[in-house]
Amino acid sequence: MIEDSTSDRQEWHLDYVDFLIHGDVSHIAQVEQLDKMRSMLDALAENSGQLMNYSNLSSILELNRLTTQKYVSILESLFIVRTLKPWHSNKLKCLIKKPKLHFLDSGLLAAIRGIS
Repeated sequence: MIEDSTSDRQEWHLDYVDFLIHGDVSHIAQVEQLDKMRSMLDALAENSGQLMNYSNLSSILELNRLTTQKYVSILESLFIVRTLKPWHSNKLKCLIKKPKLHFLDSGLLAAIRGIS
């Protein structure tokens, strides 16, 4: 039986991220700045489980808000992240409040954040 080490798993996940960005993302959508997509994944990983603030994220990445939303949507279509709308009994408040962003793969999240 081959024993997996933490560094091997982390390396595999990071290679997977590179494959996603340079393979799937570039084939699915016309992304002008693939390097920004990697920076976005890093920023999203640091804020996983938090309220999604597109304006703040776009200013950090030096992208416009619409491009930032498009990139997050691409990551959602690849099942990397998911934005969850807030729950409230008042439907109007659900529309106004910000969603939270979550990574669907905790191993991938840990690898991007450098957590073993």
